[in-house]
Amino acid sequence: MITVRRLLGWLVGPIGAALGYGGCLRCHSNWIVAEPHSTPYAPGSSCFPLCESCWQSLSPERRLEYYEKLVLSIWQSAKSRDKWPQIKAAVLAGK
Repeated sequence: MITVRRLLGWLVGPIGAALGYGGCLRCHSNWIVAEPHSTPYAPGSSCFPLCESCWQSLSPERRLEYYEKLVLSIWQSAKSRDKWPQIKAAVLAGK
């Protein structure tokens, strides 16, 4: 089912991407229109692969795939991948 949020994400996404904005890895809403959920995983470090709406609708276990996608596919560096154990622990803790 296509939601208004997802449709808006698809419509605004290319514009936001052209301006350098990312978006939710689940619903594809651009950060111009969606509030990101920031997950702190270490002092002074956080990440936000999901919008607040998607984050709230998923269990911690179901959220993991989006955080893993961020680390393995988007960040693409060995240094970033070393952060995975901390990020996984934070996600499973509900942060």
